[in-house]
Amino acid sequence: SSIPLLGYQPQEMIGHIATDFILPDDLEATRKEMQAARRGLQRRNFEARYRHKDGRTVALNWAGLWSQSDQHFFFIGRDLTEQQRLMETERATKELLAAVINASPVAIIGLTTDKTVTVWSRAAEQIFGYSADEVLGKEYMLVPKQIQSAVAEFDDVFSRACAGETLRGIPVKRQRKDGTVIDIRFDAAPMYGPNGVHAIAYALSDVTERNQLEQQLRQSQKMDAIGQLTGGVAHD
Repeated sequence: SSIPLLGYQPQEMIGHIATDFILPDDLEATRKEMQAARRGLQRRNFEARYRHKDGRTVALNWAGLWSQSDQHFFFIGRDLTEQQRLMETERATKELLAAVINASPVAIIGLTTDKTVTVWSRAAEQIFGYSADEVLGKEYMLVPKQIQSAVAEFDDVFSRACAGETLRGIPVKRQRKDGTVIDIRFDAAPMYGPNGVHAIAYALSDVTERNQLEQQLRQSQKMDAIGQLTGGVAHD
């Protein structure tokens, strides 16, 4: 046999009024819904919380109808407890993901397949100078259009990601809000929905300073080599 939604057998509920089971905070809203159903003579949908026999709270979604001929309300209830639990779990998961994204030292950016910005982390704000309010819902604007190769590169890697490819360690040039062009290295991965790829997630690091230091080191090593070679020649 099926388990009653509220834990009571029919004989335990017949003869009682709804106020014996509905949570006090939901009584007034329930009364208003019943009055509206009686005035309009049409089905009404509403939610109310009930007290289960074991003491816990159960949220029910009701479809209710007033029968003029029978002078009765008729209701069908559906348990929303599991649905609400899943919604709460989803909310907590989204909050955790948002916290992780904003705590990341690398910039996290999300773009739809039409290049609209949907995610812009705090590190992205710090690296590129744009606040989230300035970019969310707008077209991606970091590609320096004065560098033709950068435009072509972006179109290429974006198309590859939209086709389902995961990209790792791609070196590119990107432009800050103040116009400064900086060196970036990024990873990108497609995000899937019911109809395939619907967005691209990016993780970007500013490697401008590191590249400058590596260039200075190479230049220093080159000068040392030239110095050693010159010194050897002079000695000979």
